[in-house]
Amino acid sequence: MLVALAGHDLAIASPANVESTTVDCREHSVVYLDSVTGKKQVDPCDILDGACGGYTLVVPGTGTDTVDCTYAGKTALVQLTPPGGGSSFYCKVKVIDADAPALVCRDTFVSCDVDIFNTVPDSLGVTAWDACGIDTIYPLLCGSAPGTCVEDTLKTLKILWQAIDSSGNLSSCTQLISIIKPSLDDVVAPKDTILYCPDYDLDDLPGPLLFDSSEIGKNCGLIVSYFSIDTMVVCGAEKWISRHWSVLDLCTFEMRDSVQMINVVDTFGLEIECDTLLTLVIDESDLGCSKEYVLPTPEINRSCEGTAVTVSYIYEGARYEPESTISLDTGTHIIECYAIDECWNQTECFITVEVRDSLVLECPSDICQPITNGVLSSSELIAMDCKTIMDIYYPSPSLILQSPCCGLDTIECFKTVDNMTTTPAGDTIVVVMKYVAKDSCGNVSDTCYQSICAQASNIEARIVPTYLESQAISGKATIVPNPTSGDARILLGDQMPHEPEVEIVLRSLGGAVYARRKLAPVEGMAIHLDAQLAEMPPGLILVTLSSPSYSKTFRLLKQ
Repeated sequence: MLVALAGHDLAIASPANVESTTVDCREHSVVYLDSVTGKKQVDPCDILDGACGGYTLVVPGTGTDTVDCTYAGKTALVQLTPPGGGSSFYCKVKVIDADAPALVCRDTFVSCDVDIFNTVPDSLGVTAWDACGIDTIYPLLCGSAPGTCVEDTLKTLKILWQAIDSSGNLSSCTQLISIIKPSLDDVVAPKDTILYCPDYDLDDLPGPLLFDSSEIGKNCGLIVSYFSIDTMVVCGAEKWISRHWSVLDLCTFEMRDSVQMINVVDTFGLEIECDTLLTLVIDESDLGCSKEYVLPTPEINRSCEGTAVTVSYIYEGARYEPESTISLDTGTHIIECYAIDECWNQTECFITVEVRDSLVLECPSDICQPITNGVLSSSELIAMDCKTIMDIYYPSPSLILQSPCCGLDTIECFKTVDNMTTTPAGDTIVVVMKYVAKDSCGNVSDTCYQSICAQASNIEARIVPTYLESQAISGKATIVPNPTSGDARILLGDQMPHEPEVEIVLRSLGGAVYARRKLAPVEGMAIHLDAQLAEMPPGLILVTLSSPSYSKTFRLLKQ
């Protein structure tokens, strides 16, 4: 079997005693669709060169020898079979739709509310048809002429219509469209309506209509105007609005009036918003221990438009208007805000106002000097608690406190070691003190800070992990600590006055007495303080040895 494609010679097989015949697919074969049916029967002689008689042609997929609009603008591959049922082969043929659409335009009259450029052409007297279908049809404005009141026309438009089929073939025609001016009898007054608050907009309501179907356009020769009046508010959450419409005919200057009633129904009530918490601080401009407060106008979040809302405040049984001034003492106050509208929708919110005293704490200036004449080392200063350091530096209160209305309750302090250095002259330490004050009203001050630097190298005595041997002494008295046992001894020297009795007192830095004992002095006597020291808490301890003619105070640091 031999098969040939378009553009090639085709050899047809035949018996040995029959002469062979050669045929060829014609190049650039073309067939044209019928303008009425949109179809075309393909003749084998239209696409074959040579003897074409007796050939059978089939369009694949159709079972026939006919092409239609689905092939328009495309190349079809057709199957041909020689006479007597020989081997089939294929040829190509171009299918063309060369006929433009049929387009008919008839002059017509239309109402002024018709949008010509967005209206179906058939309704305007324009008809288009094509066997393979219309792809698009559109109008173009070519000109216009004004109408007359006598003819009841507003204007006449010259429109060029163009129709294009799916193959791009184009047809056109011209049409005259006259715009009819409506009369006042064609105007229908707007109907009464119900709207629901808050989801309504009066501007969206339609006005008078033409033929009870469309709004009156700007080019209809009629002027429409209105004004509204809130006629009444009916308690029960609704109100009425009357809208007065007027339509003026520009040809006859006649006017047609109508009244539309609009019922607005409130579907949700009323909402207001209050500040939840306010803090007021008494300052020097206030008189006494109270603060003046101006009652604000609350924000009304939800109410029907045009419905009056009355707002008032209630505090300690009295009623106040917004923007009124009330006086509040220190403490917390609850103020009620109450709102009601004309339809008896009502709501409330509450304002919490806290009035505080102006508690101000000012720290002393930073200082740098030996602690108690240089009797403590840096390690002893590190070991001291914050209160002990305050007692050393401030035997009487030195912090500046302003609290006009509430007395001081407590001053708390916190200590941190910022820096420490060691020099031949002794240890130097910088301590940062942090102070916070509270008054009797519960107010807390801002934190203030003070830096203290101290140098301490003159050490009289410490109970620390360094053993100091007892030594023979000359003089009146000295004290020797024993870190191993936690004891300390007072040694009386050879110059101690001969008194019948001496007294030893152990007390804290704040003045509290922990132990007191009396004894008769003897030269070289060692007075042990173990029992007394055991009862005292850690910290700086003052040991005073006194007689009628002599007094000496030693300082011990118990760790």
